[in-house]
Amino acid sequence: RVSRVDAATGRTAGPPLRPGVQSPAALAQSPDGALLAALNGRRLTVWTTADGTARDATFPVGSPLDPPASGLAFAPDGSRLALVHPDGAAGLVHLPDPSGDEARLPVGAAARDVAFAPDGRTLAVATELDTQLWDVAAGTRARSLPGAARAVAWAGPDTLVTTDGRRVVRWDLPSGRSLTLGDPDPGTGTLTRLAVAKGPGLVAATTTGGAVELWDLDSGHRLDGTLFAPAPAALLAFTADGGTLLASGPTLIRWSVDPQRVTAWVCDVVQRNLTDAEWRAYGSGPRPRVCPGLPMEGS
Repeated sequence: RVSRVDAATGRTAGPPLRPGVQSPAALAQSPDGALLAALNGRRLTVWTTADGTARDATFPVGSPLDPPASGLAFAPDGSRLALVHPDGAAGLVHLPDPSGDEARLPVGAAARDVAFAPDGRTLAVATELDTQLWDVAAGTRARSLPGAARAVAWAGPDTLVTTDGRRVVRWDLPSGRSLTLGDPDPGTGTLTRLAVAKGPGLVAATTTGGAVELWDLDSGHRLDGTLFAPAPAALLAFTADGGTLLASGPTLIRWSVDPQRVTAWVCDVVQRNLTDAEWRAYGSGPRPRVCPGLPMEGS
């Protein structure tokens, strides 16, 4: 089933949406929050969040890939939805009713993920051979970035982030230059989905093992520590302020990734500064006073 949850409190916002969708492979919400979509096999369901009404569409799908492909992305204005079917086909449907004719994109390779550029004019399609940039209005491919891609996300109008499942790459589109970000933890599984928080400049990737890795977008360094969810996520997203990361699967997991918010919470809970041993375990360099006005403990 699919339920709406208040990201700030973690509380459900009303009963589960109907009709129910069991274990959707992909979830997406329109930028204005007015529409919610779930993809499960051949079936796409789009809900209007204000009243919970739903529209369904069923698509012809060939033999699924192994693992099956899945991807959903709303255009910034909410007028279109891009999707990747289990067999690797990619297409566009018009909203709010997705049951009209689907415009299939002749990507020429199995697609894995889709993402609209911030202005909505370009659609990035991650495929088993490359990452393709499509002119949405013309329905034509504008350019391709080399290398297989499993997931894709925009980090700005001229910056794209991709992963082939083993590494994360940041692309500067005007120059065509790429930067491979720090290696993920090899023991957490294959990278499957990406999310970018533009404000704090963070990149998040979830894995087949339920882990979530974080990178600094500018430097490319992987942040210390790995987050864990009970299962792989059908949706990975940051809140608008970039301070909270959400992973939705069988359960919804929230992490605060805002350093100031985390610091304030730690200080409120322990009511003291970190000891020397604690700082050596979680920080680097000389031990600072991270909790102003609270006592400095010994080693």
